[in-house]
Amino acid sequence: MTERYRDEVFGMDSRTELSMACNTEAADEELLQFIVDFEWTPEEIASFGVRFCKTSVGDGISILYISPQEYAKVEPYLGRYYYVPQCYGLMEENFDTIFFPAKDNGPVNLQPLDAAGIIQVQNPPLSLTGKGVITAFLDTGIDYTLPHFRTAEGKSRILAIWDQTLTAEELNAKKEDILEKTGVDMTYTPPEGFDYGVQFTREQIDLALSSDDPFELVASSDENGHGTKMASVSCGSFLERNGFRGAAYESDIVVVKLRQSPQYLKDYYLIPQGMDSYSDPDILLALKYLQSFLIPFERPVCICMGVGNSFGSHIGTTLLSRYIEHISQKRNQVVVVTGGNEGNTAGHFHGNIPLRSFQNWVDAELLVGAEEKGFVLELWRRLPNVFSVEITSPAGEFIPRVPYRVGQSISYRFVYSDTVLSVNHVIVEQATGEELIQFRFERPLEGIWQIRVYAEGDGQYAQFDLWLPIRQFRKPATGFLRPDPDTTLTAPAYSRGALSITTYQSANNSLYLSSGRGLAADGYIQPDFAAPGVEVSTALGTDSGSSLSAAMTAGAVADFLQWAVVEQNDLLVNTDSIRSYLIRGAVRDENMVYPNHIWGYGRLNLAETFDKIAGVTYR
Repeated sequence: MTERYRDEVFGMDSRTELSMACNTEAADEELLQFIVDFEWTPEEIASFGVRFCKTSVGDGISILYISPQEYAKVEPYLGRYYYVPQCYGLMEENFDTIFFPAKDNGPVNLQPLDAAGIIQVQNPPLSLTGKGVITAFLDTGIDYTLPHFRTAEGKSRILAIWDQTLTAEELNAKKEDILEKTGVDMTYTPPEGFDYGVQFTREQIDLALSSDDPFELVASSDENGHGTKMASVSCGSFLERNGFRGAAYESDIVVVKLRQSPQYLKDYYLIPQGMDSYSDPDILLALKYLQSFLIPFERPVCICMGVGNSFGSHIGTTLLSRYIEHISQKRNQVVVVTGGNEGNTAGHFHGNIPLRSFQNWVDAELLVGAEEKGFVLELWRRLPNVFSVEITSPAGEFIPRVPYRVGQSISYRFVYSDTVLSVNHVIVEQATGEELIQFRFERPLEGIWQIRVYAEGDGQYAQFDLWLPIRQFRKPATGFLRPDPDTTLTAPAYSRGALSITTYQSANNSLYLSSGRGLAADGYIQPDFAAPGVEVSTALGTDSGSSLSAAMTAGAVADFLQWAVVEQNDLLVNTDSIRSYLIRGAVRDENMVYPNHIWGYGRLNLAETFDKIAGVTYR
């Protein structure tokens, strides 16, 4: 069982039991989830008269599960922006197409691996292939039956799969049928210390691979294909028939198949129906699970994340970012995060308001596309000024400038359209101290919306930023008429602990058009560097996108961890030291100043990193 309160105030052993206990009036209603960084004492809980479950993640962070009825009693404590989970999408280019497994992968393109200096270190004398290292993924799962994840003898290279979407109870109900059909007696359980999903071990996967119907024994699959592509780019096996290989083709693999966000969160963020979405609680627990495979100074782990969103302060202050920073400080463990594909989606507006002018405002014009169902928009301002807004719809309806009070939330219904606009004004956001105005557009009228932002205070200018959701959570035509492509890396790439990767086209060394850009909103240097992510060979054919550049980087990190930890050349490495190693080897153009907001410190080149190391003795 996960660590949780178990006293007479609650008396509940699981979220299922909590659901039954808390939802007596609506047994099928979904529990609400919150991520928090505080502890309530039993006395405080008793005074509230509430019942909920708590799952501890680490670094003082916990996940609370509570029924809507119980939540109403503690809404002032839990209903804050900082504690409400966010939703994340896949950082892929073809998110709006239906996935079909490739029948013919075609020729293998090794040029991106070569440009990243990976093939060079795979060859003698270094012979770095990720052996002895674990490369871990939290994504859409993996097609474990493919040869890309098996040894030459046909055995699986996957140590474990935690499929959060399955239930052990349902699978165990089929045990007798499976035993009768296959002669194999399988028992399914969640991972130790977790209370949902099913963990499949390498022994179970090998049994499945030797059967006529593998998915009858190991029911985990990758319906989307995104996770399979990432894993194959990072650590797909060397295939003699066509020369395919991943960056760390002998590393062990661990996979978490994330479950979809709860429907109430999808509804709150107005995420289009059928669009893949994942939320903070399951991602945090996936990260906690993946750390259990780390054996310091013996078995290092590289965790690769291919999900992201465009909300938050863009300075790495969310609880997910904080947790990534916490685990990245551990020896022999590295977290690699994609920078996203939001650079050219018109999803960011940056404003500078002249405070000493009679016109102390800036207009942000937002085009809303046809058939847009709705979206959330966030305005973040920078200290020390105070902001307010007025809004004009495409039909000319006007919401006047309102002096908001602390914690105030107002909803407006427009007369000449079906639009409902909710505005939540947070004067001091908990993690940053900055001002946040969150807009929620339901059924927005098609056309140009004008958002006039006012500022008051000292100084020459007052700065603010507006961010729309990532592009798959809104219609393609919806965007700002005067967008700013900078500060468009997706969260959690702004975490100070992660390796933050942007994407370029290695065939001509040009930036990938949709690649997210830095810097962080406070000027912190991000991304760290760029990696190839265009026309990359995967297990399911050639593809492009920022998640593939992160996957290739994760493979390069696994190769480096083999040299540093498995071969005992630098046993104390962590994310910060590996970042420094890779930055030293990054390729930089003579006519460009580094670091910069587009390329970070340059282009990944693992061979150059070892060229810099050559001849240096470490103690």
